[in-house]
Amino acid sequence: MKGKFQININLKTHKSVKYFYFFVIGILFMFSNISQSNARLNGFGQLTSGATGVTANTVDLTQISNDEVKTISIEIPPISKNNSSTETKPYDFPPLPKETEQEVAILISQEPITKELIQKLKASFPEIQLRHKFEHVFHGISIKGPVEKLEEVEKYVTGLSNERLIENNESLDDLNRTTQLDLSIKRLIESENQHNIKENQQINPPIKRLIETENDRDSKQENRKGAQASLSIKRSIEQKSQHEADQSNQSAQNNLTEGTAQNNTFQLFPSYTYELKTNPSVQKQLISKNSINYIGTDAVRHIKDKNGNRLTGKGIKVGIIDTGIDYTHIDLRKSYVKGFDFIDNDLDPMETENLGPLSTFHGTHVAGVIAANGKMTGIAPDAEIYAYRALGPGGFGTTEMIIAAIEQAIKDQVDILNLSLGVSINGPDLPTSIALDKAVEKGIIAVTSNGNSGPEIWTVGSPGTSERAISVGASTPEIEIPYLEYAGQQFRLTPMIGSAPWNLNRSYKIVDGSLGKREDLANIPLDGKIVLIKRGEITFTEKVLNAKEQGAKAVLIYNNEEGEFFAQLETEVDIPAALLTKEEGEKLLQLSQQNQTFAKIIRKTEEDLLADFSSRGPVTYTWDIKPDLVAPGVEIESTVPGGYLTLQGTSMSAPHVAGAAALLKQVYPDFTPAQIKALLMNTSKLLQNEQAQTYQPYEQGAGRIDLVKALQSNSIVHPASLRLGKITGTKLVEKTKYVTVENISDEPVHYTFSTPPRSDEINWDLPLPFTLEPKQKMKVKIGMEVKDQHKQNDIYNGYLTMHANTQMIHIPYLYVVNEPDYPRIMAFSMETTNQKDEYEYEVYLPGGADEFGIALFDPDTFQFVEYLDWGRKIKRGTVTKKGKIKENIKPGIYIAVAFAKKEGREDYLDQLVEIGSLF
Repeated sequence: MKGKFQININLKTHKSVKYFYFFVIGILFMFSNISQSNARLNGFGQLTSGATGVTANTVDLTQISNDEVKTISIEIPPISKNNSSTETKPYDFPPLPKETEQEVAILISQEPITKELIQKLKASFPEIQLRHKFEHVFHGISIKGPVEKLEEVEKYVTGLSNERLIENNESLDDLNRTTQLDLSIKRLIESENQHNIKENQQINPPIKRLIETENDRDSKQENRKGAQASLSIKRSIEQKSQHEADQSNQSAQNNLTEGTAQNNTFQLFPSYTYELKTNPSVQKQLISKNSINYIGTDAVRHIKDKNGNRLTGKGIKVGIIDTGIDYTHIDLRKSYVKGFDFIDNDLDPMETENLGPLSTFHGTHVAGVIAANGKMTGIAPDAEIYAYRALGPGGFGTTEMIIAAIEQAIKDQVDILNLSLGVSINGPDLPTSIALDKAVEKGIIAVTSNGNSGPEIWTVGSPGTSERAISVGASTPEIEIPYLEYAGQQFRLTPMIGSAPWNLNRSYKIVDGSLGKREDLANIPLDGKIVLIKRGEITFTEKVLNAKEQGAKAVLIYNNEEGEFFAQLETEVDIPAALLTKEEGEKLLQLSQQNQTFAKIIRKTEEDLLADFSSRGPVTYTWDIKPDLVAPGVEIESTVPGGYLTLQGTSMSAPHVAGAAALLKQVYPDFTPAQIKALLMNTSKLLQNEQAQTYQPYEQGAGRIDLVKALQSNSIVHPASLRLGKITGTKLVEKTKYVTVENISDEPVHYTFSTPPRSDEINWDLPLPFTLEPKQKMKVKIGMEVKDQHKQNDIYNGYLTMHANTQMIHIPYLYVVNEPDYPRIMAFSMETTNQKDEYEYEVYLPGGADEFGIALFDPDTFQFVEYLDWGRKIKRGTVTKKGKIKENIKPGIYIAVAFAKKEGREDYLDQLVEIGSLF
């Protein structure tokens, strides 16, 4: 088990009963580990991977029942999130000492994979399965086998390269004569938790099966016995001096490489596990006022393309990589054209059905926003939907499946490709990000969600880190929010799913209901009152029903720990119920004890605010601005199997952009993906927060999309944002970038750049005014000079403004000074192996580390026990390790703390881990 087991539950269970064992095995595993692992349960919508949905804090199992949530994530068991050295922490680290499971990996080559190489690998490594060959997203294969053998494969292909024995379809001799390879392969290999894809010549599968043996077929059956993710395993960190650490490049076991090193012919990457989660909203019926029209869709329907067709996406092919699609839905029958199921290896991309909590609906919801054509009308109702099911029961999938789906989308020559999925690793070099970049190079407009780990900075996850794809954050359309007004203060309410609307027109008293248990409420007069209840000990449903039985008019439940949370009731209740944060609840409780006044409910309209859950950038290492733009992602009504549902998350934002891109592609069929991306970004609306301050570029990118302005635009500027990279922050440092300005109108356009506000830190060298004739374009230079010392380790960003006649175009820019304050460590997961004296872990270091280690602490006293692993001068990327547990570490439960230090900052992640047997 790789640290967590997630179950997604949708409102209506619908793919085959043959998956039912997933659920049974999962439930048995889940409950058999609760007592040992201090397992925690996330509220509905938790996105532990940072991909889609609304992030909610973890809560104790005693506080919420399984059927109160639509998404359950059992974590085994992070007991904290990211912790910075700037915070108080209980761990006192002593000084550092002086210096076989079956896994899946993706081997990427700079040259085509030849038949000769495949034959050599099959002959030399009979234990290795050569699974899939990739030809379109990049040159590569996926391989499966024991970790030790995979390491040997790495060394083997390196040796072949050095001996000039690998040839491409003609010859690689010239390459080998001119290239002295120095391979230090990055390797993280993750367990495959989905079905293998079979060869099927009749259906022209998107990936080529390289080998089909009896062992291979047996392996498939093993894969179907449980959707479990295991830790990647590899290399030890050996004791070395500082000089050796700086000089050594002799052993692959002692080095981690840059993920995108240009001098490497081969690179080995993990097959990560992807998962989806979204948060339903209170709305149950299809509403007439929706987010689809909020971006200007209805206002542009009258515009016609060059063939005289109104803007409906006619003739545009939109691929959706997701959980599948309910193509029988009355609103999607007309739009669906074809698809492929990478989970079952067939032509039927139907959502997972009849599996209870493992049934899915996510892909159908995404498809409805893009191209619903029935009771609901999507942004591009006449677009052709190509559905690729790469995420199976419970919304789980792997890198391998997603890349295979991208391969097929390229083969199908789709125009637009939507991926509302992701992992929480902020790195530019993960295979899905690379694959999306390749898809864009092939002419596909790739759109992906930015993630839902906000509002903190640096929370964007892959594939949102893709340079060429359009990464989308979430904003609010026009929505009404209930507020409780009491004693001169206002409290924003988060309604609970399954409760009645907050249509209270009178004033009501507030009373303290403690924990909301029957005995707590028995002697309190609740008739006609709003009861304030603290989270904990019993389920949300029990709290609300207990209050209702005592005559309460409404219920407010406040958190017992910091942060927001989300929940739903297991049954519908006809009184309003809402959630408050811990701080808000305690403040309201204090006011109610000091005042005998009455509370009333007011409603406020909010729009064009960034959703708190929307992940922020920038991207580590490349310092790219992400998201590129934002779109509505809150209270989004769309199709699901059996009806409609309101959800929220960046998963819902991305299809707004995919649909908008389809309309633009209909008008400008010859535009490249870069031009479509620029047109959307150049015409987006800059958003401001509640204090009327413009959000930062790394929060909103170029702003919220506006179809009306996009279709009225006379010009585009690309690239649409300026990535100025890393500077030292000292005087006289200069940066130069070039952008292409295009006049896409039928009239001459005059261009001027506004002079930025005076700054003591930088000077801008901007182009002088110029004019372009219709369809003319010109490359112009933008220069920046540092004129004074900058604050170290910081981010500097803002917007430049260009006027195209009367049109205003905002160009976001960003640069960092030295080593900015990004989290030094991400995605830590650890477990013991089947061998009682072994452990394995994985962790991502976005910028490398001056010092790195994993230490064990006593969970009761926080006393240091022992270092499991440590090292210095670790290169950036994924660190994986399988090692022996020292004899002096006794069996028991420990806190495993992974920490990383770089440029004066230290961060750590921790989790509980069981060492040895307790019995």
